[in-house]
Amino acid sequence: MDTFERWLLAGNRWVLIVLLAVMALIIFANVGLRYLTNESIEWAEEVARHLMIWLTFLGAGPVLRYGGHIAVDNLQDSLPSGLAVALRWGISLLLLGFLLLWSGTAGFTCSAPSSRPRQRPRSPLPGCMRPCRSAACC
Repeated sequence: MDTFERWLLAGNRWVLIVLLAVMALIIFANVGLRYLTNESIEWAEEVARHLMIWLTFLGAGPVLRYGGHIAVDNLQDSLPSGLAVALRWGISLLLLGFLLLWSGTAGFTCSAPSSRPRQRPRSPLPGCMRPCRSAACC
């Protein structure tokens, strides 16, 4: 398992390096063309934006692994090591529960009433707590 994890992290690192290099190359080419020819690559901004999104999502795991995310850790630093570990586990479980709850209800949207009945997935959240785009849901 340790070998697989090392290979996965190395692969993830190389994917991040390639994505960053491609994004930098596209932006550099677009700026250069705009400066030299007064024309730009039409798709450069959108591709760079999506590469940045992929960089963010794929890079979040390794940064979390090495503890590089911004954190306010005054409380856990002031606690004894056993309580600090318990606090981190509790926060992790809380985040996991929120993620599971949110992912189960993220597909709910409001729509105008229709004459045809349709099947909808059941939500564990009561009426107005469901994500929707208009006040008509509530």
